Amino acid sequence: MRKQLWSLAAGLAAILGVSVSANAATITFSQFGSDPGPAITTAGGWDGGYINLTNEVNSQGNQAAFDQLVSGSYKQMKFDFDFRISGVGDPATDKADGIGFAYANSADYGTTGAVGTFAGEEPNLPNSFGVGFDIWDNGGEGGSSVSLHFNDAALVSTPIDGMAVAAFDNNTVTHASISVVPVAGGSNVSVSVAQGGTSLDVYSDYFIPGLNPYDGRMVFGGRTGGANATQDIDNIQLIQVQGANDPTTTVLYTFVPEPASFTLIGLGAAGLVGMLRRRS
Repeated sequence: MRKQLWSLAAGLAAILGVSVSANAATITFSQFGSDPGPAITTAGGWDGGYINLTNEVNSQGNQAAFDQLVSGSYKQMKFDFDFRISGVGDPATDKADGIGFAYANSADYGTTGAVGTFAGEEPNLPNSFGVGFDIWDNGGEGGSSVSLHFNDAALVSTPIDGMAVAAFDNNTVTHASISVVPVAGGSNVSVSVAQGGTSLDVYSDYFIPGLNPYDGRMVFGGRTGGANATQDIDNIQLIQVQGANDPTTTVLYTFVPEPASFTLIGLGAAGLVGMLRRRS
């Protein structure tokens, strides 16, 4: 899915910080390319605050990795988050490259700290599952596409151009919902994207052999190349269902517009069983 030549700044990551707490989940920000690095920001008029992964600067490669907060086998794992991609120029030719989400396997990457680099919208990590949100036409994909990845390989890519939702790089907030349900020999994966009141099921029960339950943690990467874009994420949560009626929602990051109020939310099957703890 790569379009332009892009290097990882001699393969060395500049770790920008490991002490940013969001809803009890520490975020490790890493920079693998051009300045500026990723950061929490309140600029840009979206939701009061969000995580800025890339800017309209060429050859960026930035990452936000969350600490592991849940563990154990599950009957379903669901990942929800919002992203916004913007920039100047025609979507098919002038903006790149995209955002990738990975559920990094803790056996390989530990439960905290930075995760090995992956190329933004191509979240290829050994023994880990990922989803890419690409904004560059790699030949037949159109301006935007969604891809599935597992065990250091891209499995499938689906263009969304001309479908129910708009291209991702139109400065519209897109909600992504990803479901992983273990079945015999692997897992069924579903991915939907929504903008406003319109939703699109990109994948429904796509079977990935060998994708069995594992302990992991959420990590996001964004990159630019010879073309670029501003790429942001927010409202990040995971839902782990261990039994028939016991979903646990863990909010990893969401902006609360009071100072120092990044806390943990828990949701039980019967409803809200945790609440935001607001610190003064």
